[in-house]
Amino acid sequence: MKKQAINWSKIGREYRTSSASVRTIAHRHSISESAIRKRAKAAGWTRPERAPKAPAKRRRLSVTYEVSETPVTPEAVSPEALIGRSHDLALRMLDELNAATSHVGALEGFIIEATEGESQRRVEAMMKSISLPERANTLRTLAVALKTLAETKDTGAGGKKEQRKAAAEKVGGGSRFAPRPGPRLAVINS
Repeated sequence: MKKQAINWSKIGREYRTSSASVRTIAHRHSISESAIRKRAKAAGWTRPERAPKAPAKRRRLSVTYEVSETPVTPEAVSPEALIGRSHDLALRMLDELNAATSHVGALEGFIIEATEGESQRRVEAMMKSISLPERANTLRTLAVALKTLAETKDTGAGGKKEQRKAAAEKVGGGSRFAPRPGPRLAVINS
């Protein structure tokens, strides 16, 4: 495959007149920033005054959350309370998925804006995180979690195993594998 020729006159014109960053110009022409900078220095190109001096800084997102002072131990939380908290968490996550799905177009725009001038791999990775298959997989996982929590809530603290054991004892008279009583002698008077 033949390598494409670099159109230095077009790059030079864009470098001298455009307000785009050197990184953006390099990305448009599939060339490295350093190659453009070297050529600009050798040819004496100057940037317009409104051109950015450094790549634009990305907006930083910060997430804060509170952690309770006392750690939660299994002994301190009843199974019912733990199931309730897990159920609430799954429902909140479902609400977040709903919000992401409702605003997927806006999220795509934010990703494009935040990754301007970066590698295509990074953009694709971020787009994949909000893609339909990823959201569908998240929904499936949340549905399984909610189903499991509902089953756990219905069975109580003992769980399914204890329920099955109790049902077997009820039907089998104590134990499923209990030995049968011995034969009885019957006297028949004729």
